[in-house]
Amino acid sequence: MSHSNSKNNAPNRNTRLWIPTLLLFGVFLWLAVNFPHESLWYDETVNAYLASSSWSTIWDWSRNIDNQMPLHFWLLKLWVAAMGQSEFSLRLFSAFGAWLAAAGIYALGKRVTGKMIGGVLALVILAGSGSFLYAAGEVRTYALALALLILSCLLLWELCVGRIRWKLLGAYLVVTLLMVYAHYTAWLGVAAQGIFVGVRLLQNRGRGFKPAVLIPAGLALGFAPWLIALAGRDFNAGTAFYGEVSWRTAFEAYTGFAAFGQKILDDPARQMAWGMVATAGIAALVWVIGKKKGAYRLEGFVLAVALVVVPLAGLIFSVNQIEGKLSGRHAWVMWPAIALILAGGLSQIYDWLPMRVWKGCVLVGLMLGLGILARLGGTLEDEYSGDFRQAFEILQREADPNDILILQDGTLFTAAEYYDAPIPYTGIPRDKITDVSHEVAFFEAVDSLALILTPQTEHIWVLAWQGNTMDPTMLAFALPEYLSDGQRRVWMGPTVPDVYNEVTLVEYQISAGKESLFDHIVGYPGILRVQPDGPALLGFEVYTSFDERAEHATETEMETDFCSVMVHTWWWRGDTDYPATMMSISLIDDEETRIAQRDQPLAGYTFGQEKWTPYVPTLGRVELQFPCSRLVRGEEYDVWLAVYDLNGEKETQTYLLKTFSPPH
Repeated sequence: MSHSNSKNNAPNRNTRLWIPTLLLFGVFLWLAVNFPHESLWYDETVNAYLASSSWSTIWDWSRNIDNQMPLHFWLLKLWVAAMGQSEFSLRLFSAFGAWLAAAGIYALGKRVTGKMIGGVLALVILAGSGSFLYAAGEVRTYALALALLILSCLLLWELCVGRIRWKLLGAYLVVTLLMVYAHYTAWLGVAAQGIFVGVRLLQNRGRGFKPAVLIPAGLALGFAPWLIALAGRDFNAGTAFYGEVSWRTAFEAYTGFAAFGQKILDDPARQMAWGMVATAGIAALVWVIGKKKGAYRLEGFVLAVALVVVPLAGLIFSVNQIEGKLSGRHAWVMWPAIALILAGGLSQIYDWLPMRVWKGCVLVGLMLGLGILARLGGTLEDEYSGDFRQAFEILQREADPNDILILQDGTLFTAAEYYDAPIPYTGIPRDKITDVSHEVAFFEAVDSLALILTPQTEHIWVLAWQGNTMDPTMLAFALPEYLSDGQRRVWMGPTVPDVYNEVTLVEYQISAGKESLFDHIVGYPGILRVQPDGPALLGFEVYTSFDERAEHATETEMETDFCSVMVHTWWWRGDTDYPATMMSISLIDDEETRIAQRDQPLAGYTFGQEKWTPYVPTLGRVELQFPCSRLVRGEEYDVWLAVYDLNGEKETQTYLLKTFSPPH
């Protein structure tokens, strides 16, 4: 009768080599299959721009402009110097970081579960998640941060569970400092590691106290120069709207991102994310039960759970109680930890099953689960996108040297620089980073345009992407609409403020002999007033544009023809604000059939009367878009304005703005 022992069951040396080799080759193929080919979106253009900028520009950006740690910018600059700055090259850096993270999670999974199968499962689960593919394909810091986090945990594990070595302590401090210089939420990972160290101290009755003291001291010393560099800066100024995010919304955002990456979650996806949470909870319970039976110590469980609970709790508390700046990717610290917890539970089940066929069922079930996750994730819309590459290809192909470009808003300068804008540009407003407390006013917008507008300018192009945060009244579009009498070609995207995620590119042909817009507004006769002491409508402009798809645009650039009516209403603030006042713009045919209508507050939904500056013109822009087939050539159409009280407490005032006929 044969007897087995742990040595006989342990994988031999060849197995220990070919399994991780095969797995990492599989990850390489997985990354290659899922390598992104679309344009960089806005946040990626920031990193791409800085990678080709000077060291001083990177320093100024990280220190004075944005709340971003500088390590990724520095390393990407070195990478670009050797590999070039193409989209492929930039993304390859992230893919390499993700591949290193996969190698690290295999090694860490083996250690925290005490089994090779634990490393295998951890690698498969992490690589199969949407967040891993997001990090691997995004020209941002997350793949680098994941690799550093996992390496930091590996070094800490060897430091705490094995024999204390001072070189190992030094390596841990260096890697962990690199991690916190990669992303500011890495400190949540450090806090989770602190819990792990504390539990180890309790288990060992204080043995290892000296390294436990030196770790925070070393990290504080290494991070102090950065704190000194940032002294006096308000990190929260203008970065997010005041308010709070509910605990449930935040929880679903962070866990949903871990499962699917940067996607807009629908109800099935949210249910799947909750299912992942429940599965992780069951896996954690199974892991604890297995450890209590003496299979291995509980250190790995403590580390994995701390790396989930601390970031999740810390971020939820932050967006609920401190500042409502919600972004699912900020919880990147917990992505590998979720894989470790699931691997810990599944590896216990795998060990308990007596037959290889049942063990195989565990692996098949895992692959099916990841397949369902990937299939569902593939049906979800990207939360952020935008084809800047195509927009600048159009500009390089179609723009004349005397043309100018308006960016709505100035933050898009990183895209203009990376994709090499062929014409002069300005921002409305000109801010380099989004400031939610800055809403561009009339004279500021006029002055920004005047910086590049010359007598030789014949065309103004407008490039927009989510620009209505700082330009809520759409002045970036209104100014060229006035100068062109609304004659435009829409090359890409929507021109209304409701659409959040598409790049817009519009070309305007300037009309000759236009007086200054302010002088034109001052000459308005005055149309109506909301109560004797309320806001006054000084005057208006109505522009019509037909068959707006650019003649030379490709089918992907603009898929359908459409017509537009653009209405500019110019208001004076009154002595009293009437926040319930709305205006409605309607397009009506001669049979009084309504073709299109839009209702909104006088200056839009995010620019209430309390924000208007007295004695400064305030724009209320409304655009009606509709298929040109709705219009019949030769018939007349009326554009009507109605100003009314949302609560029905004041009399509605109506005004015929314009009557027009479609061109023959």
